[in-house]
Amino acid sequence: MRYDVVVIGAGLSGLTAASLLVKRGLRVVVVDKNYKPGGSCGIFKRKNTIFDQGAAMLFGFGEKGFNAHRFVFNCLEEPIDVIKHDLLYCVNFNGKRIRFWADIDMFAEELTQVFPAEKENIKRFYHDLEKMYRHVMVESPSYITPDETNPKESLKGLLRHPISYARFLGYINKSARDLLNKYYSDPEIFKFFDKLTSTYCYTTVEESPAVLAAIMFVDNHVGGSYYPAGSTLFLPGKLEKAIEENGGDMLLENEVVRILFNGDHPSGVELKSGNNIYADNLIYSGTVWNLYGKLIDRTHLTAQRIEWALSQVPSERCIICPYR
Repeated sequence: MRYDVVVIGAGLSGLTAASLLVKRGLRVVVVDKNYKPGGSCGIFKRKNTIFDQGAAMLFGFGEKGFNAHRFVFNCLEEPIDVIKHDLLYCVNFNGKRIRFWADIDMFAEELTQVFPAEKENIKRFYHDLEKMYRHVMVESPSYITPDETNPKESLKGLLRHPISYARFLGYINKSARDLLNKYYSDPEIFKFFDKLTSTYCYTTVEESPAVLAAIMFVDNHVGGSYYPAGSTLFLPGKLEKAIEENGGDMLLENEVVRILFNGDHPSGVELKSGNNIYADNLIYSGTVWNLYGKLIDRTHLTAQRIEWALSQVPSERCIICPYR
């Protein structure tokens, strides 16, 4: 079998990539070893009760800000019913529960109750980031790579808010720690933000890029938090529906055991069944250990790449708790 694209993994990222590609007319197949798609966004049943597993709260469905999920479903012309949360979530820190309100001023006030000595700095920090976020992200949202962005459109935003754009671009080569150093001095508040970056980016404040952290600290408040009406299972279900209705294929309960190469270029995949699927392009949606430790033969890897893959460690457990 030959396709334009083989997507390995039917988690949300793999399903999203596949659905957008088939919508553009490409011949795509999604391969996953599990019997149902969705990855961590799924369900399990105990007797007569159905429970969501993994993701139970989703971001990116708002009407403002960098709302990638809303963008995807608009592109797919696929409606999905979502319910907005007034309270995003809670974080337990040093024995105290910090509630993340959608209203960023309410959240800043909540945070000052935990760090009263940093009250003015907290308000200034979130005021500055929210202003920059609205100027750069809300007024000129972009979901394409910089090299494909229309320079004229980018220039309009730059001319409207030159200071915000200059500040945003200034964060490119800095860490989240550099950003926080401009506002805070209490060591404990740095630990709090370290927990946030570890949850959102899976990296510490020293490792997280400031340009990403600056967006992350504000994005959820502006964009909002949502729950798909009925179950989070509707999200992968909608993506699978879009794939199949636009001519794509879903091969579930089919495990990829090896990526095939034509010279130095990936050319397809070998399934556990012994069948091969060929494509000019491969998209991988899985772990780095599985990719470099199993699917790609070592003859196609450098020693440095193997060492890099083996040096990766799982991120710490998420510290976001249910808001109830």
